[in-house]
Amino acid sequence: MELTDQSPSGENHASVPTGEEHLRIINRQLQEQADQLRALNQELVDREARLRLSVETGRVGIWLWDATGSVHTLDWSQALAQQAMLEQ
Repeated sequence: MELTDQSPSGENHASVPTGEEHLRIINRQLQEQADQLRALNQELVDREARLRLSVETGRVGIWLWDATGSVHTLDWSQALAQQAMLEQ
């Protein structure tokens, strides 16, 4: 953020915010980012709750295949394992 300062001769010069002003600016930006993260987190929590309810109500089985590392893993939900008769 840049402030203008007028010299004694009447010329405008750009001035840099003071240390305290700079900290206020940074603090405001951090507060805005924190508010955005809280809102996104709440949205994620709400979506996860809706997904869980849908999966439980529909008795849907879910699997997750993690192929990102050198060892690939496949996780099955309990409902899917029961549907596939892997668990009794």
